[in-house]
Amino acid sequence: MQAHQISSNPFTNPCSHTNIHNTNLPRSLPESQRTVSGKHILITNASHSPGPSIALSFAHAGAASIALSNPNPSFLIPLAAALKLINPTCKILAIACDTTRSSSVAHLFSTIKDAFGKLEIVIANVGTAHWVGNGEDKEEGDRNDEWWDDTMTNFRSTHLPAHEYIWSFGLDGMEVFISITAGRKRIGGPGVLPWDMVKGMDLTLVEFLHTEYPGLKAFSVDTGTLGMVTVDKRAQKYTRDDAELVSVFCVLLGSGKANRLSGCCVDVTWGLDELEGQGVRVLGKNIGVEEW
Repeated sequence: MQAHQISSNPFTNPCSHTNIHNTNLPRSLPESQRTVSGKHILITNASHSPGPSIALSFAHAGAASIALSNPNPSFLIPLAAALKLINPTCKILAIACDTTRSSSVAHLFSTIKDAFGKLEIVIANVGTAHWVGNGEDKEEGDRNDEWWDDTMTNFRSTHLPAHEYIWSFGLDGMEVFISITAGRKRIGGPGVLPWDMVKGMDLTLVEFLHTEYPGLKAFSVDTGTLGMVTVDKRAQKYTRDDAELVSVFCVLLGSGKANRLSGCCVDVTWGLDELEGQGVRVLGKNIGVEEW
């Protein structure tokens, strides 16, 4: 599709299977929660949106423990305090981790295993993007190192947590792996190739995890327009989705109520009730109420 053929509002409704919901889902937040009681959660780069919203939702939902990581763990202190206020019995760990380094990610999972003993839900929430341009300007186009930095950061920050989750907890110890991604990956355009390309690789990895490890439910969660300005400032006027959409979806996926969507990219703006009630076709899978 050529640029002039793209809708003037391409960021808000690509590949939609239901009506679009920008702020509130038909299923209320309290109803969708109360579903992960006793589970142990990891959220990487938890201080970066939508990480805080996801962590708060899991605390409300009764998580037994939540591990938070960031290259600088001091950034996690306010979030850890907020989680304790919501759920005083929840064990909180704030751990330094560079998700692009194998040794750092291995240390993260080793620390969690020692502290929790098990880990049911892993959420990979790391991503970076720079406007690369189309190469017409020498100063703008000759940024090969930055291009590769974005590419490697985005993919390694999904692959390494998935790899260490499998190695640390084994086939019988894994439940859910969620990769946080963004909607722009489904619309080609100049200037953001590292982001678009790696997010396609991200979905391929999720599909592989689903196929290779049947006991692990793997999802790519598309955050809609949330944070799209980080990738492309032209998306500013389209950025209207709420971080709560992401947190509701993550709690739902972590609860096991949507396991039939494992291996898929799910969009937080989709209506959950519509997906369940209509048995719509999602990436080649027929989802019906009796199969949900």
